[in-house]
Amino acid sequence: MYRRIISAFLGGVYCLLIVSASCLAADKVVVIPMGSRLFQGDQYHTISSAAFTLDSDTTAYSRPVMIYSSGYLALKNGLTAATASVTLPDGAIISQLSTYIEESGINCKMTFAKHALSDHQIHVISIAADSASLSSGQYAPIHADIANEQIDNQNYQYHLSWECTGLGTPADHLFAVRIKYRLQ
Repeated sequence: MYRRIISAFLGGVYCLLIVSASCLAADKVVVIPMGSRLFQGDQYHTISSAAFTLDSDTTAYSRPVMIYSSGYLALKNGLTAATASVTLPDGAIISQLSTYIEESGINCKMTFAKHALSDHQIHVISIAADSASLSSGQYAPIHADIANEQIDNQNYQYHLSWECTGLGTPADHLFAVRIKYRLQ
C-alpha cells in the first residue's frame, strides 16, 4: 500500500519537474483557458437589427419601427437610414459581408465603411446589399465578398449604414448583418 502512495507521489513530482523545465526553456508560454479553442479559420460577427440606430436628421414621421418580437427593423414612410457600429479585433481580415433582409421591392443597400480618426474621411469598404435583385416579399441573405480588408482600430472606426430610397413599407425588413473574418 505504501509503495503505491510513494510511487504516485514520486510520479507527480517527476511530472511537475518536467512541466516546469519545459516552461523555463520556452521563449513564450501560451495559456489557453479550459473549454476554449484556438481561433483558426473563419470567424463570424453578427450584428442584429436591434443594434441599428436612426440617423439624427430623420424626422418622427419617417422613422422606421423596430419590431423586437419578430427580430427585424421594419421601414415605414420615405427615405430612411439607420446605422450600427462594428467592433472587430484589431488586425482581423474581413472576407465577406452578408445582409439578411426581406424586401417589398424598394431599393435598399447596406454599406460597410470606415472613418479615419485623423480627419473623419469616409472610405466605403463594401456595399453588401442591393435589394433591387429581390422580388417583393422575398427573404434572402445577400452576400458581398470583400478583398481582405484588415481592421485597423488605431486609425479607423467602422460602421454599417442601411439605406432605402422610395416609399418604405412594413414589408421592408432588416434582420441582421454577418461579417466573416479571420485572425492572423
